[in-house]
Amino acid sequence: MEVKHNPELDGPILVQGGTAMTESFFISLFLDEAFAEKPLRPADAHGRWRVLTWARFSNEVAAPAVNTLGAKKYLVPALKTRDRKAVERAIAEMPTQEQKTGWQMALDDAYTDEVLADSRRKAQIAVKKVEDALANGEFLAGERYSRADIDMYAMLAPLADLTPETLPDAPRTKAWLATLASRPAVK
Repeated sequence: MEVKHNPELDGPILVQGGTAMTESFFISLFLDEAFAEKPLRPADAHGRWRVLTWARFSNEVAAPAVNTLGAKKYLVPALKTRDRKAVERAIAEMPTQEQKTGWQMALDDAYTDEVLADSRRKAQIAVKKVEDALANGEFLAGERYSRADIDMYAMLAPLADLTPETLPDAPRTKAWLATLASRPAVK
């Protein structure tokens, strides 16, 4: 990935017709319009609005919680096996302060009990929101599979490993996760 296309050096990038696009959700919206024969969002305005509200919730509530829990469980132990000075040099070269701060927290194992508890609370909110939405149908934003399902699946699938206590009272969510896991695109 070149800096000229994505100065943050973070996440996916799609270059099409000389235009670089970043941010997976927005790339998927572009692909949805560019290749309309395989739609990933509802055709009606209300359904598209629901997809966007799920995207906002995913980015603002679920993703930070899952990222924190995942970093604590996987990144902290992995960084302990690395040369600290080399990791510190790599962190210093990161393009954004947010990236530097996040990696430094993992390097220092600076996740407080309060931060972890808040992340587990937000994960539980995400599970409840999905569980409630699935009471109205088998998908989150309408009658068919959409970007909302893709985004929230990515957030909830790791919870069984990261914070298993969030899923026992969510039978619709567990069934939805299993259904999505069996889709060819997920496999």
